[in-house]
Amino acid sequence: MLSIPIILGSAIVEIVDIWRGGFALSLPWYDIVIGVVFAFVSGLVAIKFFLKLVANYNLKPFIIYTALLGVVVSILPLFGVKI
Repeated sequence: MLSIPIILGSAIVEIVDIWRGGFALSLPWYDIVIGVVFAFVSGLVAIKFFLKLVANYNLKPFIIYTALLGVVVSILPLFGVKI
């Protein structure tokens, strides 16, 4: 919720820049609007899903999985594996 003013401010700056012709759009404006709408809706669905998941289930397996994955991804470059 704290990021909403920053995101809206950034969007306003970008829109003004595009409006003034400072940026050449390679896509029609309606494609961008469709993308923004779908991103917004999918974000809301993801947030709703995650809040329900947190309310109904224990996140301990997810915490363990994330920690182990972080350790593995951090160690792999030491062995020459490019990520």
